[in-house]
Amino acid sequence: MKAKINKESLKIVISLAVIAFVAALLLAVVNYFTAVDEAEELKKAIAEAYPDSELTELDTSDYTSLTGTSLNGAYRAADGAYIFLVHVAKANRIGYSADGVALITVIDDGAIIKVVGYSHSETPGLGANAFNEEYLSQYVGVKTSDIDIPADHSIGIPDSGSAFTPYKVTSATYTSNAVFASVKGAVAAYNHFTGGVARMNRQKLTTALEPLTQGVFKNNATFRLVLGTCPTLAVTTAALNGLSMGLATMFVLVCSNAIISMLRQFIPRKVRIPAYILVIATFSTLVQMIMRKFLPDMYETLGLFLSLVVVNCILLARAESFASLNPVIPSVLDGIGIGLGFTFSLTLLGFIRELLGTGSVFGFKIEPLIDAGLPMTIFVLPAGGFMVYGFMMVIFNAVVKSVENAIARKKAEKAGRQGEQETDDIIGVQDTETETSELLNGGEQYPETSSAEGGNA
Repeated sequence: MKAKINKESLKIVISLAVIAFVAALLLAVVNYFTAVDEAEELKKAIAEAYPDSELTELDTSDYTSLTGTSLNGAYRAADGAYIFLVHVAKANRIGYSADGVALITVIDDGAIIKVVGYSHSETPGLGANAFNEEYLSQYVGVKTSDIDIPADHSIGIPDSGSAFTPYKVTSATYTSNAVFASVKGAVAAYNHFTGGVARMNRQKLTTALEPLTQGVFKNNATFRLVLGTCPTLAVTTAALNGLSMGLATMFVLVCSNAIISMLRQFIPRKVRIPAYILVIATFSTLVQMIMRKFLPDMYETLGLFLSLVVVNCILLARAESFASLNPVIPSVLDGIGIGLGFTFSLTLLGFIRELLGTGSVFGFKIEPLIDAGLPMTIFVLPAGGFMVYGFMMVIFNAVVKSVENAIARKKAEKAGRQGEQETDDIIGVQDTETETSELLNGGEQYPETSSAEGGNA
């Protein structure tokens, strides 16, 4: 018996294949006439930044870029200077420009001798000021040993423990942080190719669960990064709605992160955004199909916002700033962490709004609250959503900040105790050497004699 092919399924495959083919063909034709030789453009920019006719390109195959950055070029000049082009993906907390920023940093003999902007799409008069020669001059002369790459990879935050911190500011803080992150990425690459300094910490996850825990707390999409606010405010009128929306988003996030990470070396940079959106849209549509079949009531409740998962900025942000730069397992963990944080936030907001607005939790009415007249309709309206969102954002950030400060104090105290112990050990060794000398000399201290005096004696 021959298997029958579902006509609707066949139609879906053919239509998507035709659309993808036409889109790819159109992009290929336009690219043919508009393509710029990026290698030549880079060489030209490097020649302007550091005139040297003899440049040797370095092998970067065994180098792992720091989180949120990518090393797009590494060269060594004939006089021994190193030139690095580091791109910073700004679709995360260190900035929001779509294409990010890229700077050329020249380092020689353990010090930065020049920093030049290579590419950016910042607003003139605002973020673009961070690429002026006057602003970038603050990095010239800084020693690589004075720029620390912290273990938690917070490379875009100026107060991350470095002996040097940028002292010039612009009106665009995130862009300034991204510039600092690019310089840090160059320092990290320099340390890699030259043997580095003890303070350099290449991007290796301090623990296997770091992306997971950071996604829930430090990089919480709702309360910390303030991403995905449209569904956050729209569907959190009830706790169950928030939980369902969060789980649906997490499924799409985990799957898309995994696929994008697998294809990160294959997807051309020019068409990465259409490629990411195609992957995200595929899994978003899968979620809609599954929910429509098995959870029709929830499908109807979430309505339009379930379809809009495909354009949720959280998904594209993690694809651009993490999945496209990291292996599959960390990318999956990042998706789970961000997804759990998003689900927790939506469920919490829905819980509070439902409780205060209708006197119920997950659909179960709490009679004492209703009898007391507590429910206030404003909390299930947009105004109430903004109010609850704002208060919870303040509380969440205050709690996370206090925990981070407590951890930092404990680390500082531990480091202080270790330093005291090392000092005590050194003093103990010196005392032991003194006692030994006294015993050998019959308990008397004699001045050391030169070799000549010793010979005459």
